[in-house]
Amino acid sequence: MRQVRAWWPWLLIAAPGCGGPDTTPPTGARGKLDGVIEIDGLTSTAPTDWIQELPTGDMRQAQFRLPGAGGGDATLVVFRNIGGTAKANVERWKDQFTKTDVEPRVETFSLGGRDAALLDIQGTFDEGKSMAPHAGRMPPHQQPDYRMIAVHVDGKQGPFHIKLTGPARTVERYKQGFDDWLKAFK
Repeated sequence: MRQVRAWWPWLLIAAPGCGGPDTTPPTGARGKLDGVIEIDGLTSTAPTDWIQELPTGDMRQAQFRLPGAGGGDATLVVFRNIGGTAKANVERWKDQFTKTDVEPRVETFSLGGRDAALLDIQGTFDEGKSMAPHAGRMPPHQQPDYRMIAVHVDGKQGPFHIKLTGPARTVERYKQGFDDWLKAFK
């Protein structure tokens, strides 16, 4: 009688992901999830208390979840290649708030030698208005006591946007780390 060997178990060993645990860090649209963020040739390492996640959209270069401080988590997203001038984007971001609790603060600064504009706004955030007009609008979803710190960076590779959005208390908790992170781009 001829002996037949079972060959299929060897496929499991040779198949990717089946020969043991994969220790390779997951990658996002722009590389490893190691906290190092590149914007127009400049890099800065995110604070260790920010939780980096895989980007959930094609326009997102990087995204982080910032654990809540008594009011829910905040998100920080780095967008690339979204058009418009700094002034137009600041106005669009202001429009995402249906009511403001304090006067929005707008300032210009240099991010690693690139011109940048920052908007710091707090009030009632409408998530439905945060969608791109061509993508359609979500139904209104009012988030009272929210804060957004958004930055438009004019880069050689096109504009970049950085948006920190979430409950005002959570955003305040991370504001100093956010400011230090921006200053560290070299």
